Amino acid sequence: NKTKYVYSDDNGLTWSVPQNVIGAAYIPYPKIIETADGRLWIVGRNNYFFYSIDDGNTWLSKNLGFNTSMTTAFDFISIDSTNYLMTYDKYDSINDKYKIISRKSSNSGESWSDETVITELDRSEKRPRLFQESNGTIWLITQVSELTPFTQNYSIYQQNISYRKSSNNGELWDAPIDF
Repeated sequence: NKTKYVYSDDNGLTWSVPQNVIGAAYIPYPKIIETADGRLWIVGRNNYFFYSIDDGNTWLSKNLGFNTSMTTAFDFISIDSTNYLMTYDKYDSINDKYKIISRKSSNSGESWSDETVITELDRSEKRPRLFQESNGTIWLITQVSELTPFTQNYSIYQQNISYRKSSNNGELWDAPIDF
């Protein structure tokens, strides 16, 4: 499996031939974004991001500089041309729960801050997705695992969606709201 991309330069009437992002790279659950500095980024479930500075004609890999699981789900947004916000899920084996982690970059993704745990202690969340409104409000949507009557005997959890928002570039987050 290789991750491929296609593009259209005529509002979707026609599409390019599928092209590999980079060599034999497979990026599980890829998401492509454009940051305020004009770079294209592909993030997914791995310890690398892929970026292009020439509208996707060539791609470079960027090691994040820290290790996560191969099943870690990443997302990130551009606050401005140099400041990025990243979120990902991480398994907490001590509490048997998944937590949403955030990190920030103030140098266009060259390096990242230490981890900040967003998830409350009693929750288990994964698969974060970030959305930013034009007014700067950032929304974080996650999948929440909740107990069911079958959890104790069969380890069956219900998966729901929750969201929370930040009005200060991810420094602080409102309490989560479940759908």
